[in-house]
Amino acid sequence: MTRAEKEREARNVEIIAAAEKVLCLKGYHDASMDEIAREAKFTKRTLYQYFRSKEDLYLTVSLKAFQELSALLERAARGKGSGLDRLRGSVGAFLEFYEANPDRIRLFTFISQLSGPREDSPHYGEWQEVLKAMTSRVAALVEEGKADGSVRQGIDASRASLSLIFLTTGFFNLLAINGETFSRHHGIDLEAFTLYTLELVAGSLSGK
Repeated sequence: MTRAEKEREARNVEIIAAAEKVLCLKGYHDASMDEIAREAKFTKRTLYQYFRSKEDLYLTVSLKAFQELSALLERAARGKGSGLDRLRGSVGAFLEFYEANPDRIRLFTFISQLSGPREDSPHYGEWQEVLKAMTSRVAALVEEGKADGSVRQGIDASRASLSLIFLTTGFFNLLAINGETFSRHHGIDLEAFTLYTLELVAGSLSGK
């Protein structure tokens, strides 16, 4: 890489890091390009030289996080044990991702808040491909579980995959927003409650 290319790449990384911080803190609607520019210590004009819009920048940030979660799910899917055992591991991958940085799980929920033609973003197609790969991977584990008897028969693998991802993502999003308040109000240990919930979700597929 030339010096100019290295400088451009460094700026790109700094802008993405700043956007992630602001988006996690403020949410998609309340975050602004002005705030992201201030956090990155660049002008807003500089931001628009790298990203066409806040939507494009958000998709870049969320794609990075989504790819990390997908890698954790893939590792869990390659583990040992029955189909259900590896499904439990896949659900546990969400916990591993959440514990590394609790606020980042919220990034996935902002996709529904986007306006305009998302297909215009060069990253939207990649985002969709990662989601497709994740759901296909989980659906394959459901089918393997049905074949080995660990997952009960009659379950639609595709729907079960979407439900597991949707429910687990939603749970951790609420945990990031209200977890500490919820824990104090009900007098429960948050980690124990989280593990219980994840087992409840994965165990609902059990064939035994």
